[in-house]
Amino acid sequence: MSYVIDFRIRPPYKNFLNSGIFKCWEPESAEKIAPTQWFRKPIPSQLHGSMEEYIQEMDAAGIVKSVIMGRRTSDKALGAGQVDNAEIHELMQKYPGRFEAFCGIDPTEEGCLDDIRRCREWGFKGVSVEPGWLKPNMYADDPCIKPVYDLANELGMLVNLTTSAFVGPDISYCNPVHIQHVATAYPKMKIIVTHAAWPNIDQMLGACLATPNIYLAPDCYYYVRNMPFADQLTRAGNSWMRHRILFNSSYPVCGGQQAIDNWSSQGLDDDALMRQLYWNAKALLDD
Repeated sequence: MSYVIDFRIRPPYKNFLNSGIFKCWEPESAEKIAPTQWFRKPIPSQLHGSMEEYIQEMDAAGIVKSVIMGRRTSDKALGAGQVDNAEIHELMQKYPGRFEAFCGIDPTEEGCLDDIRRCREWGFKGVSVEPGWLKPNMYADDPCIKPVYDLANELGMLVNLTTSAFVGPDISYCNPVHIQHVATAYPKMKIIVTHAAWPNIDQMLGACLATPNIYLAPDCYYYVRNMPFADQLTRAGNSWMRHRILFNSSYPVCGGQQAIDNWSSQGLDDDALMRQLYWNAKALLDD
């Protein structure tokens, strides 16, 4: 594959380096190794906190563009991170053409709607909310988030929602019905579900079948070897979901090249693989 768009990264830059996701890659013991650490290869740019090395890794893997997902969370260590969206804008200016961006938003913060408007003026393509890692913890359809959805819908922005077994105090926070409630309330707003609501893959695919404005970006819940339920995503990706699944490494969870290699070995046909690695993301970002 000559061209790849990585639809979710947290770059090694400024306050991203202080977030929990950059600090959890040395397992305490074999018994305590996390699912995302299985078979993970070291990433020089993550180890050194180097943007220059990250760009080199993009080039070596054929990644022509990466999508920076902003983060405004305050719950637990893995999901913690307070990144100023102005830092993301600054990084985009440093490397023109290499990045698109979703602003990280906490709907409980005063001025969050002004932040969205400012980011839209800067050229950000979407809004990213991680409901289960907010304080208080929320479901995706919590009324507190509605003003964010209203504004994103008005401005024609994409919305990214992160939901899985780890994103919230219990597994109820990854019930796909909460995502579907949002998608049906805003039928013209395209919603990307990071982590694909794992382990509720069957229900998430059911919501996608009934609600065509939902897209999935499953990252490690698809490319990690032997991950349960990945086969369901392959079957859907080879059929009616081939236009709505997006490759994402979730860097620094995994390096771009390893994520591409693992993704490419999951049994997708050539057309589906090409769409997931590049064309589906390009269509969303250019819409």
